[in-house]
Amino acid sequence: MRASSVEWTIVRPPYLTKKPLTGQYRLSRGKNFDDDKDLGREDLPHFLLREATAPDYVREMVAISY
Repeated sequence: MRASSVEWTIVRPPYLTKKPLTGQYRLSRGKNFDDDKDLGREDLPHFLLREATAPDYVREMVAISY
C-alpha cells in the first residue's frame, strides 16, 4: 500500500457491536488505542463515509474506538 500512488486509508476498528449511531468516537493516527472499546456497527460506516467525502487520513492508518 505505502508504495502505491493511489490515495488510501487503512481503518482499524475494534470489536463491532449493535450499539446505535453516536457519531462520538476517538481516532488515532498510526497506532491502536491501549484501551480499545467496542464500537457500534453504525459508527464505523459513519467515519468511513466522512473520510471518503472529506479525507483527513490520506495514506495513513487510523484506529477508531469509543
